Amino acid sequence: MPTLTVLVAEELSPAAIAQLESAFEVRHVDGADRPALLRALADVDAVIVRSATRIDAEALAHAPHLRVLARA
Repeated sequence: MPTLTVLVAEELSPAAIAQLESAFEVRHVDGADRPALLRALADVDAVIVRSATRIDAEALAHAPHLRVLARA
């Protein structure tokens, strides 16, 4: 079974990251860097944001495999 990939776009606690890493491939991007965020969304299954990162129609268009969008 393939490992699902989670993109973390803002700072999360080390405990939260460790828990995610126990079950998923975790990647990080600075959600404030819009071009980097759009590139990073290309092949992830889930993205976790807080309040600073904007996931809008443009971002969703760059995320063809996205299944979950979560706000911490």
